[in-house]
Amino acid sequence: MAFSENATVVVVHGACADGSSWQAIVRPIEERGLNVIAAPIPLTSEIFRS
Repeated sequence: MAFSENATVVVVHGACADGSSWQAIVRPIEERGLNVIAAPIPLTSEIFRS
């Protein structure tokens, strides 16, 4: 598959994880020449509040 030189992949974690959950796939994507953003969205759901 061919990609643009400026292509960027944005990965967003689910409700019970954080951005580090993408750590294992970020490097292989970057090795293919793509930029990667692992969006660090805070866990703000009601189930995580004390």
